[in-house]
Amino acid sequence: MVASFKDRIWVAWADTDAAGIVHFSNYLRYFERIEEAMFRELGLTFPLIALRYGIFLPRVESRSKYLAPCRQGDELEIEIAFSQIRERSYEEEFTVRNVTTGKTAVEGSVVTVATSKEIEHAVKLPDEFLSLIKKFEKAKH
Repeated sequence: MVASFKDRIWVAWADTDAAGIVHFSNYLRYFERIEEAMFRELGLTFPLIALRYGIFLPRVESRSKYLAPCRQGDELEIEIAFSQIRERSYEEEFTVRNVTTGKTAVEGSVVTVATSKEIEHAVKLPDEFLSLIKKFEKAKH
């Protein structure tokens, strides 16, 4: 089991605020970018998940703890792992490490619920999908 997925990005000027640091709302975008990269690693995209499994994956909760600022040009390593996989939902945990400064910048999580394309209510996550995402499931202690 791999347990997590990591990728790197660089902070763009457009991601910073008047103080020259990454605006807090951009971390959710970073979380989603790393999630998309992880799904690509699994051979999936959001449109393909909808087509193949008949589900959408809306977020129902998010949490972020900001520990250190990031600035334009900083290189960030973002790690994602599935921390709780349930029948109809899963939680992903994210860690943003600022490679430039060596500090952990943000820790966060997002809860996603599988919903039906047709009747728009929570549905069971398909077994094949579950087996794919378990590749990046956080090790249980």
